[in-house]
Amino acid sequence: AAGPDSADVAGTPTRSGLGQCRCEPDRAGARGRGAVTLAGTQNLSEFELHARAILGLPIPEIKLERAGASAVVLANKSAEQFTIHGIEQALAQPDTDIRIFGKPSTRPYRRMAVALVYDQPGADMDTLRKKAKEVADMIRVE
Repeated sequence: AAGPDSADVAGTPTRSGLGQCRCEPDRAGARGRGAVTLAGTQNLSEFELHARAILGLPIPEIKLERAGASAVVLANKSAEQFTIHGIEQALAQPDTDIRIFGKPSTRPYRRMAVALVYDQPGADMDTLRKKAKEVADMIRVE
């Protein structure tokens, strides 16, 4: 299930190309802030930007493509064998995607997946955050 206050949201890109994110605190800390870019919220994802920066490649203007929010799916116990349930239900929601991280084991509060939701630019961000948490809550690690 999603952790408390575990939604990230896409904000308005800035002139510097780094983007501005309004993010709520989550148990994952700062490393999870770019997941929302996987929902197609901007023209380059967090990972594409990292690769360009590391390789010294040009970084073009970052453009907001659509509004989005993400919420993490956390394990609640340690296990070497586990099953992830609720994927079909989560993916049946409109304008939704998920990423399963493929980790070999679980432990309490380990990030196992992320729920991604999106809408048109200017969409209500509170609604998107709520939807992201609801979708994440559909996914269970057992």
